[in-house]
Amino acid sequence: MKFYFNELPVQKKFYENSSDWVRVLEPDFNIQLRWGMVIGFTIGFIVLLAFTHFYKAELRAARVTPVQVGLLVFGFFAVNFIHEIIHLVLLPHWGFSEKSIMAFIPKQGVLFVAHLEGITRWNYLLALVGPLFFLSIVPLGICMYEPNKVVVILAVANLAASGGDMMRVWVIYNRVPKGALVRTYEQQTYHSTRYFLREDHL
Repeated sequence: MKFYFNELPVQKKFYENSSDWVRVLEPDFNIQLRWGMVIGFTIGFIVLLAFTHFYKAELRAARVTPVQVGLLVFGFFAVNFIHEIIHLVLLPHWGFSEKSIMAFIPKQGVLFVAHLEGITRWNYLLALVGPLFFLSIVPLGICMYEPNKVVVILAVANLAASGGDMMRVWVIYNRVPKGALVRTYEQQTYHSTRYFLREDHL
């Protein structure tokens, strides 16, 4: 895995063989960021309202200690990083491949993960939904039985940050042919035109 700051790697080999790849019909990356925030915060707000409605007594009874407050503050900063790490480890070779990258673009205010070679459609989808499942769905499911204010807030914060991933899941699932390989190039998504795999391998 390689880390890039304020830049993206130049993929000359991909450029030379670009006829083998077709750009996926999707919104511009910045538009995905904006609409992802709207979708994520809307769903997060609804989930938070639902929890405060159905578990009001339990959440009010749960005392928040100074340690929990500290964890909450730290958690807000850490949740985005952990979110991207989960994306990373769900890539081929658990993210340790030299083709896996993490990049921070200050101008856009985003930290993101990508793989510089084609991966299966289902592997791509799995990497997209991983953070939402492990950092939001599982914790919120546990909190339905053991309500915890700090866990609920952090899980909802991750849910709000997952709006862009939800958009991309819809795009990849509906606009990438089954059996195709998927890759990212300069914040754009492409699927293969020639390198198709057997469906039962996906």
